[in-house]
Amino acid sequence: MNWLDALVAAVSPAAGLNRVRARLALDQVRAFEATRPGNRRIESWRRSDGGPRGEAQLGADQLRRLVRDLQRNNGYARKAHAKLVSSTVGTGITGSVISAAGKPAVARLRDAWTRFVDEADYNGEQDLNGLWLTIARALYADGDVLLRRYNLPSDAGTRTPPVRFQVLEIDHLDVSKSSLYHGEDGMIDRGIEYDANGRKVALWLYPDHPLNLTGHLRQRWESVRVPIGEVVQVFDMLRPGQDRGVSIFSAAIMPLNELAAYLDREAMRKNIEACLAGFISSPEPAGMGGLQVGVTTGTDSAGNATLGFEPGMIHRMKPGESFQAGPVAPVGDMGPFVRQMGFLAAAGVHVMYEHMTGDMSGVNYSSYRVGSFDFGQFAEQQQWQVLIPRAGRMFARGFIDGAGVLQLPGAAGASIRWTPPRPITSPDPEKDARANKLEVDMFARSLSELAEERGWTLPELVERIAADRTLIQDALGVDSLQLNKLLNPAPSAPPAAPTEGTPNA
Repeated sequence: MNWLDALVAAVSPAAGLNRVRARLALDQVRAFEATRPGNRRIESWRRSDGGPRGEAQLGADQLRRLVRDLQRNNGYARKAHAKLVSSTVGTGITGSVISAAGKPAVARLRDAWTRFVDEADYNGEQDLNGLWLTIARALYADGDVLLRRYNLPSDAGTRTPPVRFQVLEIDHLDVSKSSLYHGEDGMIDRGIEYDANGRKVALWLYPDHPLNLTGHLRQRWESVRVPIGEVVQVFDMLRPGQDRGVSIFSAAIMPLNELAAYLDREAMRKNIEACLAGFISSPEPAGMGGLQVGVTTGTDSAGNATLGFEPGMIHRMKPGESFQAGPVAPVGDMGPFVRQMGFLAAAGVHVMYEHMTGDMSGVNYSSYRVGSFDFGQFAEQQQWQVLIPRAGRMFARGFIDGAGVLQLPGAAGASIRWTPPRPITSPDPEKDARANKLEVDMFARSLSELAEERGWTLPELVERIAADRTLIQDALGVDSLQLNKLLNPAPSAPPAAPTEGTPNA
C-alpha cells in the first residue's frame, strides 16, 4: 500500500479497501504474460473486440471469394471439402416417418414420404438426398446457406405432399437492407429482420442470385421479405448471438495459399534446372550479328536483347561474348515444410492430414483409427447440432404439414426420425459386424438404426430381404427351410479324439 492508498484508507476505510482490491485484481491480470504492458511479441498482433454479429459479417464477402477460389484451384482444399461433405451427409441423411405413438407410421404415410423424397426439390433437379448434399457443400464452403420452402397448390388427385424446397447461396441475402431503428416493430440488420425482442422474423432475399444478372438489371432488382418458417439459415453458431456463419476454411486459407505458392516456386526452380542450353562462339566479323535460336523476352536498360531459357535451346554468341551461369541454390528436403503446412491447413478445416492429402505413409492401423475417432466426433457434432436441427427440422415440418393438407391417416402427431451416415468407414467391417450384433443383443441399439445408417428404413429392408429370398427359392425350387440350410450350413463335426487302446490310423 503506497502513501496515497494509506491516506484514502484513513479518510474512508471502505474506499481504501476498494482501491486495494482493484490493485490486487490488476496485478493478477498482469500475471498473464500475454497481457503484460510492453510485450514486444504481441505488438503486431491485430485483435478485434467485435461482437458476434459484426465479427461474422466483417470481411464475409471477401472470405467467401477466397474460399471459393481455393475450391476451384487448390486440390488440397477440394479434397478436404469433399471429406467434410461425404462424412456428414454421405449419400443423404435418411429419414423415416414415426407415428405419434413412436412406432413406424402406417403404409400410406410411408409411401407419401417415399414420393416426397423423390420430388422434394423445387427445381425438379434433385431428390431430398441431393438437397442434403448441396446444403453441406455450400455450408462448408461459404459458412452458411439458405433453405427455402414453397407450398404448392393441391387437389383431389395430389398424392405427394405439396411442399418443395430450394437451396440458395447466402449471396441471395440482401445485406444492404438495414433499418437499425429498434422500435416496437423491431429492426432490419443486413437483410435479417428482428422483432422487438430481438428474434429473427424474416429474411430479405433477392429472387435470383445477384451476380447472375447484368449490372443494369441488378440496379433494378429488389429484395423480397420471406418470413422465418419459409426460409432457414443453416450455419454453425460459434458465438452466442451470432447471426451469420463463417466458413470452416477461414483458418486454413493462409496455410493453403502459402503451401501452393511454395510448390509453385519449387516447380519453377525445377523447370529452370531442366533448361539444358548450348552456347556457340566463332571468330566471325564483328559486324555480323549472332544467329540466335530461342525466344527474345525483351530488352534490358541498355537496349540489349534478353533471351529466355528453353529446354534444348542453342544460342550462337557473337565473337568475344561469353556466358556465365548464375548460381542455382541447392534444393533441400521439401517434405518437412510441406507436411507442416499441410498439418496447419488440415487442423484449420477439422480434417485429418491424411484425409486432405491422401498421404498414408506416416500412419499405421492404430494411429489412423484413433485420428478417425477424433474426426468422427466433429462430424457427428455437425450432423446433430447443425444440419439436422436446422435443415432436417425444416424438411420434417414441411412434409408433416403437406401430409396434413392431403389428410393422410396418421399425419397428426407424426414426426421424422433422421439417421445420418456414420462418419468413419471402418477398415475392419467384420469386427464392426460383431460389435453391432452384440449391441443389438444387449438392446443398446435397434435394428432400425442399423438399417437407416445404410440408407434404408427397416420396413424397406425387411421387404427387400423377403423379396430376395422368394426370388432365390423360386429359382432353386426349394422351400424356406431348405434355403436356410443352404445359406447357413451346419458346421462339420471335428474328428473324434482317439480313445485309449485304439491304434492311430
